[in-house]
Amino acid sequence: MNPKESTMTDATQFSEAPEKQYRQDQLPPAALDYIRRQANGDSMNRLTVKRETAQEMADMSNYPAFSIINFNPIRLGVEWATNDLSPLQYNHPLANKVAVKYGSGERVGSLLVVRNYKGYHAPISARDIGDPSVPDCDYDWHIVYPIELARPFEHNYNNGQDGTGAIGGVLVFQGHAKQVLESKRNDIVIHVPATRRAKNKTLIYYAEPISLAEKLDDIFTKQKAYCFEKLRVARSLADHADPQLQASVHDGVFSAWAQFAIDMGWTDVGQVDWLMRKESGETCKKCGTIRKSASAMFCSNPACLQPFDPFAAYMAGMKVDLDTLAMLPDDQRKIVAKEMKRRANLFKDFEPEK
Repeated sequence: MNPKESTMTDATQFSEAPEKQYRQDQLPPAALDYIRRQANGDSMNRLTVKRETAQEMADMSNYPAFSIINFNPIRLGVEWATNDLSPLQYNHPLANKVAVKYGSGERVGSLLVVRNYKGYHAPISARDIGDPSVPDCDYDWHIVYPIELARPFEHNYNNGQDGTGAIGGVLVFQGHAKQVLESKRNDIVIHVPATRRAKNKTLIYYAEPISLAEKLDDIFTKQKAYCFEKLRVARSLADHADPQLQASVHDGVFSAWAQFAIDMGWTDVGQVDWLMRKESGETCKKCGTIRKSASAMFCSNPACLQPFDPFAAYMAGMKVDLDTLAMLPDDQRKIVAKEMKRRANLFKDFEPEK
């Protein structure tokens, strides 16, 4: 036989040979259980059962959401909080803003609603199974509900260490803020997270009723005191002989509180301009002149005299031209129109003395 012929024949037979089929039968339960134990270990399998059971029970329970509103110029954070549980500063561009009525005006804060629970595992026992470096451990799975996640923000920021040094400016209560505060009234009752110890030392979480007006007075009083304390500390650092301490006042935190004091009308730009070398106060949108006083309603440039806040200026009784008022948002323009009618009718029957 021709060798070439033989080679071609063999190749053809090989290519046409049926593909061998491999069959894999279902493994018996005992074998599957053995593989699982080899891969994860008995303790991890037991933990998986506990975790799935705890999560299923939590999913079926009717636990409420909690709202955290940050009225401060700094981002909030507690020791264990992840980025999704760290409320932004009140003036952050990405903040979910909500307003609450306070005094004669409103205060705007950054809202974070804690709706979901979290979980973690913790060891409860360990057994020696021959290899002391690899003990057989038992774990338990703990569910952390929204009230437990929100409570540290209320405690850490509004109470401080032993009730002193509290920053304030943080409102934490049960429910979704935009639903609770939709009436924009502060004479309502909210439920603030609180704790107490049971007889076996277990920490019990519960929602304590309190007047919203009372709570706002508390957190905003503490906030103002803390703000001025930060400015006092900044002044003492700036006057220190150590250049490093002098430079520390420009880390961004002190200037944030200085700008906040200006925005709130608690101080003027001229009093804290030394602290804000990289910051600028509010400027006139028409001519760019810096607002020299937080209480000033109009630009100080004699050739301009544009109101910084046309709505606030008009409602305070100041004269604002109609073209400027016409550019207000719809809700403010409606209020201004109503106020115009009220003023027009106020003295219509008044006859000046001759």
